[in-house]
Amino acid sequence: MSENQFEIPFIPAKEIKRRVEEFLQRYNPTMQIPVDIERIVEIDLGIEIRPVASLKTAFDIDGWLSRDMSTITVDKHQYDEVENRCRFTIAHELGHLILHREIYKQLEFENIDGWKKLILGFDPKKYGMLETQANIFAGNVLMPRKTLLERFSRQIETIREMGFNSNQFNLDLLNEYICRRTPCGAIRKGFRFSKKFRRMWKCLVCTQWFQFIAHHRKSNSKILQ
Repeated sequence: MSENQFEIPFIPAKEIKRRVEEFLQRYNPTMQIPVDIERIVEIDLGIEIRPVASLKTAFDIDGWLSRDMSTITVDKHQYDEVENRCRFTIAHELGHLILHREIYKQLEFENIDGWKKLILGFDPKKYGMLETQANIFAGNVLMPRKTLLERFSRQIETIREMGFNSNQFNLDLLNEYICRRTPCGAIRKGFRFSKKFRRMWKCLVCTQWFQFIAHHRKSNSKILQ
């Protein structure tokens, strides 16, 4: 079936997060971070992660999910050298499997050349919706909200014990402080959520972290009181 002959269902972010919660309850019930996404994919789900040299250079993609959904192919350089980027790519492709299984069954491609040709033929809005949905899934899987809030609260308490209060601390510095002390591969040290918003996905700072920080950006006093 042609990629433009079927509808891409709209999945609200709330529904994606609900499905993430179901997924985490089954495969990461303790909400441990960093989430061992490779173990979940390879051991629990039986999906092969296959690094391929020059995938990014040759095809300008970080990874792709095979049509039979048995293999996630990733760029070998990222797999070997850029762990955070690769973890997000794996979680992103997993998002396609969980959210878009029925769509993949309708697509016709056998290899990377076929997949690249296919996505180039997609209606940009349809493809953008697929990618956004997979991004939301990946961000929420890699940074379970419950764990994030617990870690955030503990660091707030540490800051208060150090003698800081809301009048002495700004949220940019708070973000950097916690990023340095939260042992999660999805958070990159020194991330600035104001001017680098568009780098969020590429730098692998998960959606939950950004949304939480952005929500409280104008209410420092409420956080530190």
